Amino acid sequence: MRKLFYILLIGLVGISSCIKNDIELDVVEDGCRWLGIKNGKYELLDDPCTNGAFKIASNCTHNEDTGCVQFLKVTPTFYNEFNNEIDFGNLQQIFETPNFGLTESIISFEYATTLANQLTPETKANYAILNYFIESQEGDQSNTLTFRVHFPCTKISEDDYRVINSDSIVNIPRDQEPTFPVDFWDNAAEDGDLISAYLNSNVIVENLELFNTKKRFNVPKAWLNSGNNDLVVFALNEGSSGPNTVSMAVYDREIDLGDFAKGLRTGNAVRVDF
Repeated sequence: MRKLFYILLIGLVGISSCIKNDIELDVVEDGCRWLGIKNGKYELLDDPCTNGAFKIASNCTHNEDTGCVQFLKVTPTFYNEFNNEIDFGNLQQIFETPNFGLTESIISFEYATTLANQLTPETKANYAILNYFIESQEGDQSNTLTFRVHFPCTKISEDDYRVINSDSIVNIPRDQEPTFPVDFWDNAAEDGDLISAYLNSNVIVENLELFNTKKRFNVPKAWLNSGNNDLVVFALNEGSSGPNTVSMAVYDREIDLGDFAKGLRTGNAVRVDF
C-alpha cells in the first residue's frame, strides 16, 4: 500500500517585492516498507516421534496496517541427532490472506507436514528450526522470527552444548529432601525469550517464556548422577531484541554464565556441571 503526497512550498523573497515560487515535490512514502514482527511464541501440536506427523501453532505481533500483510512464509528445517540437516525437500508453506490469522496487532497460524522415513537415526527428526516472515503484495518483507523446536523424543547430546566455567560448580546436598530448586528468569527487558532446560537429559521444562520474575522448578534429586551432572539450558529464540538473556539459579545461587553472560543466540546452549 503506497501513499503519494504532494508538497507545495511558497517562498516570499525580498522586503518590498515578493517573488512567489511554486515548487512541487513528489514525496513517495512506502507505507509497508517497515514491516516488522516480534514476540513470537509457539505450541507443538503434533510431533514426528512416532508417525512423522509434525504440527505447530505460532503467533506473534506485527507493526503495520493489516492491508500491508499479504503473505506469511513459513519454513521448517529438521535435523537428526547428529546435528545434520535432513533433506525432506521443499517444506516451505506460503499462506496468503485470509488463510492465516490476522488482526490489527496479532498474526497466528498453524503449520503441518508429515515427514517420510523416520526409521533410521540419519533420517529421524531430532529437532527443528522454524523460520517465518510476512510480506506485502509489493514484495516488502519483515524480519524473520526463528525458533528451535524440541520434541518429546529429542536427544540432547554433548555436541549440542558448551560447559561454562568451573566457578559455576554447585553442590547439591544429598539429604532427605526429594527435590532441589532451579530458577530461570529474563535479566533484561521482557521481550519473549524462550528456553528449554534439562537435567541429565530429563526435561525440566520445555518452551518456557521468561520474565523478570523468577520461575522456580523443583527438580527431582533422583535425576542426579553420582558423579558429574549436566544442567543444560537451550535458547529457543532471541525474543524481540536479541540475544536471549536467560539467567538461572540453583538453591538461590545465581549461575555465572561465563562467555554467555551477555546472552544466547537461537540454538545456543550452556551446561552447568555440578
